[in-house]
Amino acid sequence: MRLSCLFLVFGCILTGTILTTYGQNRRDSVRVSPRSTALDSLKKPSLLRDTTAQGAQTDSLRKQSREIETSVTYSAQDSIILDVNGKIARLYGQAKINYGNIALDAEYIEINWDTGIVDAQGVKDSTGKVVGAPIFTEGNQKYETERIQYNIKTKKAIIGGVITQQGEGYVRGTDVFKDPYDNLYIKGAIYTTCNLPNPHFHIAARKIKVVGNKQVVSGPFNFYLSGIPLPLGLPFGFFPYSSEKRKSGVIVPTYGEEPTNRGFFLRQGGYYWAMSDFMDMSFLGEVYSRGGWGLNVRSTYTKKYAYSGSLDLRFNRQSTGDEGFKSRTDAFWISWSHSPVSKGTGRFSASVNLGSTNYNSKFAYAGAGVQNDINRRISSSFTSSISYSNSFSIKNLPVTYSASARQDMNTVTGIVNTSLPEFNISLNRFYPLKGKGGSSSKYFWQTLNMAYQLDGYNRISNSPQSFATSYQGLPISNAYQTNGDTLPFNFSNAGLLWKRADKGVTHTIPVSMTMKLLKYLSMNYSFNYKETWYPQKLTFYDAQNRLINSDLSFNQGDSIRIDTARGFARSSSYSASASLTTNIYGMFNVHGKRIEAIRHRMVPSIGFSFTPDLSPDKFGFYQIAMVQDSSGEMTKVRLPRFSSTSNLPSASLSKSITFSLSNTLEAKIKAKSDTAKVKYEKVSLLDNFGFSGSYNLAADSLKLSNISISARTKLFKKVDINFTSTLDPYRMVQLQSVDADNNPVFDSNGNPVYIQRRVDEFAWRSSRYTSNTGRVGKVQGSSLGRITSLNLSISTSLNPNASKKTTEKVDKDPTLDEQTKQQIKANPNLYVDFDIPWNANVAYNFNYSKDGFRASSVVQTLTFNGEVKLTEKWRIGVTSGYDFTRNYVVNTTAINIFRDLHCWQMTANWAPFGSYQYYSIDIQVKASMLKDLKLSRRRTWYDQGR
Repeated sequence: MRLSCLFLVFGCILTGTILTTYGQNRRDSVRVSPRSTALDSLKKPSLLRDTTAQGAQTDSLRKQSREIETSVTYSAQDSIILDVNGKIARLYGQAKINYGNIALDAEYIEINWDTGIVDAQGVKDSTGKVVGAPIFTEGNQKYETERIQYNIKTKKAIIGGVITQQGEGYVRGTDVFKDPYDNLYIKGAIYTTCNLPNPHFHIAARKIKVVGNKQVVSGPFNFYLSGIPLPLGLPFGFFPYSSEKRKSGVIVPTYGEEPTNRGFFLRQGGYYWAMSDFMDMSFLGEVYSRGGWGLNVRSTYTKKYAYSGSLDLRFNRQSTGDEGFKSRTDAFWISWSHSPVSKGTGRFSASVNLGSTNYNSKFAYAGAGVQNDINRRISSSFTSSISYSNSFSIKNLPVTYSASARQDMNTVTGIVNTSLPEFNISLNRFYPLKGKGGSSSKYFWQTLNMAYQLDGYNRISNSPQSFATSYQGLPISNAYQTNGDTLPFNFSNAGLLWKRADKGVTHTIPVSMTMKLLKYLSMNYSFNYKETWYPQKLTFYDAQNRLINSDLSFNQGDSIRIDTARGFARSSSYSASASLTTNIYGMFNVHGKRIEAIRHRMVPSIGFSFTPDLSPDKFGFYQIAMVQDSSGEMTKVRLPRFSSTSNLPSASLSKSITFSLSNTLEAKIKAKSDTAKVKYEKVSLLDNFGFSGSYNLAADSLKLSNISISARTKLFKKVDINFTSTLDPYRMVQLQSVDADNNPVFDSNGNPVYIQRRVDEFAWRSSRYTSNTGRVGKVQGSSLGRITSLNLSISTSLNPNASKKTTEKVDKDPTLDEQTKQQIKANPNLYVDFDIPWNANVAYNFNYSKDGFRASSVVQTLTFNGEVKLTEKWRIGVTSGYDFTRNYVVNTTAINIFRDLHCWQMTANWAPFGSYQYYSIDIQVKASMLKDLKLSRRRTWYDQGR
């Protein structure tokens, strides 16, 4: 039977006789007069004596409210006994009390309305087992106890045998006092992040204080593993809660040794500064016993619904050599990533990776993971970019503008290419005749559209210039000698680098129109105009100071002189094209058991393009010199009069017929089940197979271009196959080199020197070639042509949904912050998903290239990675590959093992092959607040001094 009643405490206090009882199954509520002045009658026992009050003194911490502030509701499953005179209520059997955000459940509860004390405890059953032990909940904090006395007026409590979760940890104690500020004073305490009744590990202390919802503070403590005390302890402990709010703290360094290099070290130790919920910063350092050191500053930031990013600044100094003969190497690296949230029209983004060319070869070992360090160490090219873009409208015409800075750096060659700045203004495509003469579908001229684009650039490079010390075999007498060298990219060379910069502004106006012919044919017309502005113009003279033109002839080795005129210069070019396209369908009816039909779709296209020759002297864009090459034949050399190699006007006439053909195959398949909603489904058999090329009517030779062939398909919805190839339809001949007097040339060992050249003969024609000087050449090429390049790639994912499932799970994981989620998405191997039993990815790649008579290049590799869930707790992964050309296992081979140890976890990584061998074993606590409680053993190629 369930009894419930309502106490009006206000009346009880005044008369002691007023009692109102409602029927069964009603919860009781109690209200106390605000004039009640009862003091706290809950006194601490001797083992937790209150040192803040003696005798009749009140609580000295601060003035406490001594009234019940809201309704008290209570109920019991068995019975409720009311002592009206004593103002006591006793609740038996699954008793419950609710007071504001406080809830108490126990087998027996006693309420003293005069003192405001609630006493709860469990009751022994017939077997002597205690049932209904008190569970006290305040807000989101839950306390499992053996007995509790709680004052609902002062919010103080004495608790016996408590278990409570604080953040990621669990606190247990024999005797606990709780003050009104949610602080817990615990005697005979243990602290652990293991949720088992007998935890795998814990920290034991005589006294522990839980400070609100912030941290756990301990006195002298000892560490226990599986109940066994270890000789590990500290005089005090401080354990902040792991919460969404970031907290500052010390970062414990890692230690190790580089035996043959910098000696013993401490790495990646320092301080983490939680500046706010939206920005943090880490100050890290490293030091070596033989004199090297390094500094690292990292920061992440985010603004909700606006942007997020990270910054990483590194500086390292390495000292090598014996005392008195030491050499010093300094290097730095900067990484910055900034990503906006798409909203509005403005967008600023950045991705910066730059620094000293020797940084990654000497110092790429830290922090982000061993495999990432290998990738950085073997990578030679790094790209950086910073950009801003926005848009607006002019009379309903959308206009976009952008500005950017870019840099490409090769750490092997030392070449740095920088664009600072680049800017663009674009008027998006618009239809000036739209709406005139009727609907747009009726009149073809309404499809006339045009756009405008302005591109400005300032490209700085330390690479050898195209006009270095010579051009097309003609030495430049007044060239800077440094033009042919790779300049150090530093401030001391800033003036020369700026002078060598490629600067210009280009205007582009594309115009196009589409029309239908005979219903099934699409005719496309286009016209493009381009004009480029330059800050200077070049003029070429011969050794006798004569202006170079087509009437002058040169031998290879004759010098020329360049005169540079500063000031405005311009060039212009234009082109036009037309193409005709249609779709042709063929159907083959099979009427098989499941295959109903196969459809073949062909998309042929033929067109014509025109580009004028703007190299004649009358245009002023080029100067032409006739030069006798090493084979003894005269060659026309066009010398552009602009230092910029970008956007030069066309130097040859082109009247090309373009052609292409693409094919697709699709099958109409019956559904496996007769009850399926969709009776047929379309399955792609061949996604594409086609070729393309052109024929230049204006060329005096070699009119047919190389033929590009491509194919793509997907087998069984799992295996991707891609094929590309280039076919040269002309023969290649090899001739012995001759000097200016037509005499054969030999190298220093007396061997003849040969040159190779494409000749105007199709590969399927004669196998003999004779030059115009009477020399017979060796011929290469037969059948349809010469294959100059070929690529075949085959890849499959044996569990194609694994990556998608992992991404979805990462997005929904509340324990991961946004930065960690992005890192996992960039490198899925960082996340161990035990819900996916296995997955594997395999890729085969074959590359072939050959340039004439030179030796062919063949690269054939097989790469694979995958992981398998051996049990509920074990997972093993492998990443590897094999180079069939060089017959060796690639450097990326790695074996990864993960073991879930309940409140601990073990990770092991091993690279057994290649130049970058390493291993690491880490056993650590899962909880992030105790992540430095771990046992690690590791050795990398770098620490071995390789």
